[in-house]
Amino acid sequence: MCGVAREVVVEGGDENDDDGNDDEEEESGEIEAGVKDDGEHSISDPLSDPAELKALTSTLSSYYLYRRTAHLNLTHQRRKEYWALSRKHREVLERAMNGAGESAYLGMLSSLDAAIAENAEVAEGIFASGVGAFGTQKGKKVKKPWWETHATTEDMDKVKSTLKQFYRDWALEGHAERERCYKPVLDELCSRFPLNEDIDPNEIKVLVPGAGLGRLAFDIVCAGFESQGNEFSYHQLVASNFVLNCTSKVNEFTIHPFIHSFSHHITRQNHLRSVQIPDVHPGHLLINHTTTLPQNPYSPSSASSSSTSTPSSSPPYSLPATRFSMIAGDFLQCYGSEGSTNAWDAVCTVFFIDTAPNVIAYVETIYRVLRKGGVWVNLGPLLWHWEGREVPKRSGAASNQAKDEPSGSGRCGIEVGGSVELTLEEVLGVVEACGFKIERRNLAGEGGGGDVRDAAKGELGEVRTGYIQDERSMLNYEYRAQYWVAVKV
Repeated sequence: MCGVAREVVVEGGDENDDDGNDDEEEESGEIEAGVKDDGEHSISDPLSDPAELKALTSTLSSYYLYRRTAHLNLTHQRRKEYWALSRKHREVLERAMNGAGESAYLGMLSSLDAAIAENAEVAEGIFASGVGAFGTQKGKKVKKPWWETHATTEDMDKVKSTLKQFYRDWALEGHAERERCYKPVLDELCSRFPLNEDIDPNEIKVLVPGAGLGRLAFDIVCAGFESQGNEFSYHQLVASNFVLNCTSKVNEFTIHPFIHSFSHHITRQNHLRSVQIPDVHPGHLLINHTTTLPQNPYSPSSASSSSTSTPSSSPPYSLPATRFSMIAGDFLQCYGSEGSTNAWDAVCTVFFIDTAPNVIAYVETIYRVLRKGGVWVNLGPLLWHWEGREVPKRSGAASNQAKDEPSGSGRCGIEVGGSVELTLEEVLGVVEACGFKIERRNLAGEGGGGDVRDAAKGELGEVRTGYIQDERSMLNYEYRAQYWVAVKV
């Protein structure tokens, strides 16, 4: 997918204002979503590009086909293999599962079918909302039943990983992982830009590249800042649109994030276990205005509130009307225009910079979009996503211009010339060479000032964390994610 800038606007409205149709929609609890050109981004229609249309329809098709392919690959094939076992081995298996006759293992597969059905309810909701949000029926550019055939194996794998991403970003069970990764970012913003009755939260603009399902960008707006997320992946974009704009209450949907692999499970109960999403209702928190000052959702006062409160009870945090939007497209292209230069007070990147084949282009773009004195807060590893893979090449005239054009001016950011994988030491050198001053590597103290060394969090500038970690699995990976705060000088 070559990124094109497409903005889905998510903003709060006044529930008590019934002067127009838009306000009536807001009264119904919906968040406005649409395409908006505010002069800061290169807005274009993805459907005008055949490659974009193909990528989008393949994405939507993969969500539509999830139910069918999951049943086929997870249960149908295993039933065939079960009956291929000898009778003796089937009896051994049933005794091992404390079953009688030939019911225990097949009963487990029936439970798995039920779990697939609950996942499919979410996947099909994403499909339906994505068709509406991205206008794939517009102008009859696609014909029925395009969703029956377009998905690739890679697309289907991304559906499974996105369902697991909901566990990290929008389930109560993912709070601990979010706290490790998002709290340092929120702490820095709230310390650097303290908000009170005399400060308009909309004066502080925060950009979140690689926003994924939008939780960090959402938490930032709940802390009182104007927030804009940017995401390249259509799978993530249509899923974030679903959770932000199409859910109606807390814990509305049930998902089973770990059913797609049978490996490393200690018990079948752990394998099939479910979680509810979303743990907060985005529409309620954005639309219902209160006089309460915005709060860092990871501060001790917020943590004492239940993050699974129903919308009618006191939410874990509240905010005045604050603009929140998501931009669809490649980071370098979306923010390559003059309108994005010196436009942001802060850029927050979490598990993002290693998605670049050329990280120098990312750092240059972050520097350019920040105002003088603006802050870049980063947390993440260096798992270079393009290592060992061929970076897409430019074609035609674009290829001839690649060496000399500035970051973000190209047709597609991932095609900006060259690819390089750097060490942490080298990346920090690039940060300084591009004009930043690295102000801090340690995590900010709770008091909002100095540096602290926390042995539990590892070495200097290091946060030990998993990523979509199944804490009950026999296999877990741990990142030594690197943290820094850099200022544009």
